[in-house]
Amino acid sequence: MDSETSWTWAYPDSHLTTETWAGPARVKQPDGTFRWVDTTLEERDGALYPKVAKVGVRIGDGGDTHLATLERAEKGQSFAVDWPAKLPKPRIEGNKAIYDISTSDLKADLVVTALATGFRHDVVLRERPTGPVEFRLPVRTEGLKLSETKAGGLKLTDAKGKVVASAAEPFMMEAPSTDAKSAPNMRGQIDTQVVGKAGDQTLVIKPDPKFLADKDTTYPVTVDPTVSLTATMDAWIQSRTGAADATDSVLNVGTGTYYQSERRCSGSVCSYTNKIYPNFLRGYVGFGDDAGGVAGKYVESATLQLLGSYAGSCVGRTLTASPVTSSWDTDSLSWNLRPSTTSTGAVTITPSCGSDTVTSLNVTQMARNWSAGGGFYGVELKSTEDTRSSWPDESNPISAQYWSFYSVESGQSPPKLSVNYLLPPEIPTVTGESIDSIAGTDAISRTSDVKVNYSSTSIDGKKLDYLVSISDPTTPIPVPTTTPSPSPSPSPTPSPSPAGTAVPGLVAAYGMNEGTGTAVADQSGTGNAGTASGTAWAVGKFGQALSFNGTSSRVNVNNSASLQLTNKMTIEAWVKPSSVSGYRTVIMKEASSDASYALYSSINGGFFPGMGMSGPTS
Repeated sequence: MDSETSWTWAYPDSHLTTETWAGPARVKQPDGTFRWVDTTLEERDGALYPKVAKVGVRIGDGGDTHLATLERAEKGQSFAVDWPAKLPKPRIEGNKAIYDISTSDLKADLVVTALATGFRHDVVLRERPTGPVEFRLPVRTEGLKLSETKAGGLKLTDAKGKVVASAAEPFMMEAPSTDAKSAPNMRGQIDTQVVGKAGDQTLVIKPDPKFLADKDTTYPVTVDPTVSLTATMDAWIQSRTGAADATDSVLNVGTGTYYQSERRCSGSVCSYTNKIYPNFLRGYVGFGDDAGGVAGKYVESATLQLLGSYAGSCVGRTLTASPVTSSWDTDSLSWNLRPSTTSTGAVTITPSCGSDTVTSLNVTQMARNWSAGGGFYGVELKSTEDTRSSWPDESNPISAQYWSFYSVESGQSPPKLSVNYLLPPEIPTVTGESIDSIAGTDAISRTSDVKVNYSSTSIDGKKLDYLVSISDPTTPIPVPTTTPSPSPSPSPTPSPSPAGTAVPGLVAAYGMNEGTGTAVADQSGTGNAGTASGTAWAVGKFGQALSFNGTSSRVNVNNSASLQLTNKMTIEAWVKPSSVSGYRTVIMKEASSDASYALYSSINGGFFPGMGMSGPTS
């Protein structure tokens, strides 16, 4: 039950625990064992390789133009990116290879980062450039084609047009601001084009010159076109630009802020004032179609664990995890294309505001809903979002408050869902006395004295509840019609349908199986038939049923001596209410000045189906 994204532990008390990550956390080895992802670079055979990664990644060690290559050897597919000039020997920092590509007009580093599912290559502009900036990266592919997506990103497709690798719309990111009221760092746009034919193409990257020249842009600036061979299932989005980031090493969640200049003029004299606006940040985490196979299981507990750090004031911080209720993917995710969520099962906590701390959310109810077939699409993470339009004019607007949780691409402690569950009880054994026949799950008896025994075993030792339904116990059982033989033999005389066996003490029984008209027969044999008014026929739990509108619908039964109950009584009904507010009358026996007895349902005061009796029973 182990995989690269989950593992399951079985305990002596028969409960199981499945831990699932939002992407590959381990890699299966040829001998069937698993190794934890470790993207630390090491030098082998004149190139750099991550120690343990999901896909084959090879990074150049300098001395030529080779930058990085992704390989799917088993499928004969590869994707290689080169630099237009010979690269120097890189500096190695963990999973990063850093090349100094500075020129007289540009002070910059080329950084290649090994990821669990691919690589990212960034150009870090250390200083504001003195002229136009454009990068042209030769691309070599085998069995794949690089192209642009409608959303402005990049994709690699195979010969059949299937997407095997993708990248969200490239962007630029300025250096983190030291001002808590202007964080996290802002993004700039990149014009990306793919030119040439499959196999020999060029990736053209043109950073927005206005963003680079803006006096408020903080350097260094990172230019980031990233390609990942497998789809990770975590990303974060921001309201200011609307963009999603699925390849960042962190998931930013909370509220950031940014300055925007406002121009005010008095006559010919103009001034500019920086005003602060909110930048809301949300994270999305998925764990596959069925997190650890919990569908249909009895979930005892479930926890979502996130590891990361917090930035900002510790006052008024909250974190909410809500179930996602529609499908999504990291390629199409954006602020305007967010998946739907529900508050059912959502959890809000006040996490720690420290660094490198574990944030745990109790998502037991969420997991139980998934287990019951509620649809498993992952979790949305967000904080309180103050959407007031008066934000920019606040005299002391709040500072940025957000968490940065490690993502799958960080190569360390990605989001993890841990579910404890129990195996279901064994299928019960059913035995009975006076049972004439079995039809599917129905036991048919022609007597009112029936004994049915159920036996099963629950692994947790808890008592088991059984639901036994008795349908129209007094309705005559129809006799199957005999199909005439094709021979000229005489047709058999049909046997009369047996009459219903009277149940001692039963004074009224309504199966409501007529299906048409207003007559409602009494099957008890005492003649207390009813007349329907304002009702409609519908499909019931068994056979037909009557539908009541909750106001004027009813079945009227004339008074009779048999209905004037004076001692112990049993009243029961099978109903499917569309609302349980107020007092919902099911049965009412009226008297001259009061109600004699009634059966109703209500949740007022915490009471559920109840019965009342008062006054004379005439």
